Amino acid sequence: MVRKILLSCLGLFLLGLLSFKFISKDVKFVPDSFVVPLGKATSNFSFVKVSPQFTKLDFEALMSAKEFIREQLNSEWPSDEFTLKENTESLVGDLTAFNERENFTFHIFDAEKKINRMLLYQSNI
Repeated sequence: MVRKILLSCLGLFLLGLLSFKFISKDVKFVPDSFVVPLGKATSNFSFVKVSPQFTKLDFEALMSAKEFIREQLNSEWPSDEFTLKENTESLVGDLTAFNERENFTFHIFDAEKKINRMLLYQSNI
């Protein structure tokens, strides 16, 4: 069941990545009045607003799933040479986009926030 949930979240992440390329900057993802959640905790998982402070865990999760991601995106991203520095830069960009309400990226952790399961990335479709 947990694997099914994680794969569903990864599917949303990949859909967000693909759809983000086709979004006009003039289209608002959510109304200005919408309060974007910064996180949510359950007994098994927590969702936390994207942050470069989680770069190492995020990088480990990304690279451990790189074959699956490549297959889903039909691309070579992330490359075997993708670096921790590049990942940090990507998270900084995701944080900027979150703060500007262009898209919303969340880290998904286990209950102890020790393992970054993946990113949940959602943008205007």
